[in-house]
Amino acid sequence: MSKQMLLTLFYSLVANALYSTPYFYLKIEPPSPQDDLTVWTAECALKNAEKEWRIYKIELRKNTNDASFTLDVEEPKFVTFTYAGESFEIFVEPTDDIKISFKNGQIGQTIRFEGKGAENNTILRSFHSRFCTKVPSTYKTQFLSPALDKVTEVRAIASDAATFFSFASADKEAGLTFLTEVKPKIHKKLYSQLWKELNYAYDTQLYAYFLIKKMDKDEFRLTTQIFFPFKGFNYTDYELNETFVFRNALKTFVHYQATQFQNHDDPYTLFETIEKKLSSYNRFWLEKELLIEVLDKTNNLSFGRQHIEQFRKNCTFPELIKEVDDAYNQFLDVTERAEAPDLELVTTEHTPLYLKDFRGKVVYVSFWASWCQPCIANFTKYAEVRNRLHTEGVILLNVNIDEQPDKFRSALARLNIKGLNVQPMDIDATKRLYNLYTIPSYFIIDKKGKFAHLSDQEGRDVIAEFKKLQRE
Repeated sequence: MSKQMLLTLFYSLVANALYSTPYFYLKIEPPSPQDDLTVWTAECALKNAEKEWRIYKIELRKNTNDASFTLDVEEPKFVTFTYAGESFEIFVEPTDDIKISFKNGQIGQTIRFEGKGAENNTILRSFHSRFCTKVPSTYKTQFLSPALDKVTEVRAIASDAATFFSFASADKEAGLTFLTEVKPKIHKKLYSQLWKELNYAYDTQLYAYFLIKKMDKDEFRLTTQIFFPFKGFNYTDYELNETFVFRNALKTFVHYQATQFQNHDDPYTLFETIEKKLSSYNRFWLEKELLIEVLDKTNNLSFGRQHIEQFRKNCTFPELIKEVDDAYNQFLDVTERAEAPDLELVTTEHTPLYLKDFRGKVVYVSFWASWCQPCIANFTKYAEVRNRLHTEGVILLNVNIDEQPDKFRSALARLNIKGLNVQPMDIDATKRLYNLYTIPSYFIIDKKGKFAHLSDQEGRDVIAEFKKLQRE
């Protein structure tokens, strides 16, 4: 039985001397009577004057497979339509009368526009398909994965930097030529956005080269200096965060910045990079995306415990805070000073030990394993800070989760790890208790046995913050 359907969307103007209200007629025509129409709703999304998303749910009449509805569109703007999991964007003017049709499951290949306003949208679709593709390559990052088209991936793998960047420049020039030709035919707001999106698509290609090539630090620096004099990322336009092309460039930019660190796809590194390199809405939007992705992909609540409270304090956009809260609130309490679950541990001398035994002291818990290179690297990298904390009376509780005790002991023999080195009595139970789906994971437990968090301020004084916890 064929699952293809023909979706026809009629967009009409209802106007009088006082106002204009777009009127839509939506009709789905199955190719044959035998086809089973299983999707009965569509939706469209746009932002209102208060910058809040408004979602319109469109219910289809089952007997005729059609629907009628209106939208509050009083000025030219972009509207996103979604049907059966597929989305497409159209540019709407209040005076438009647009007929849109496409086959279900093949929007990109079959979409067609007719009527007043059709030219704007035909050009919009042509531009996106030629210069801002949404078809991802096989290249993936662990978190905040950008969509890179297959051509970019193949070029980056096969080309040296000079060749790759010449290809990217040629693509941009072709896009500028296209926009010059269509400028007299389209609305000036649409032209302005396409011009910006072309630049974001170009930046995405440049950033992508450094991700796909997997350069070492020296090669990265040299290639950047010669071929890509860093000019920053123009993320100041709040509205552009609503477009796929902008958000994709934003993700690629952050990964480009993070590649300068040893563990560049680690969520902690990405979060720190976002804080340093972005600001305002785009910083918090990307932090929100990362917090939710880490939870969805790894169920790692420890990452949330260390970042959500600070996110709530700093973020000035309530809708972003709500998204994070809605994602995390069904799990363990991740707020500041939530009760830390007790740990049942055993020392290298086979002595039982519990986290509650340290009530009255500040405890810095480090979960690690002998096979975790970032864990071991961090012990070395922060050795001086850890020595200072130990001197100040902070308990450095290093909890190893190796399944084989001999590997744990072998690692201790070759490493100089300051603190109390222990293993859980039940490793699997501990992983579930602290949601250890990724390591290293770190927790600060205050004198009352509750989670505490450091500030995320630039140039923070870690020792001073621990001293403050000691005084409380």
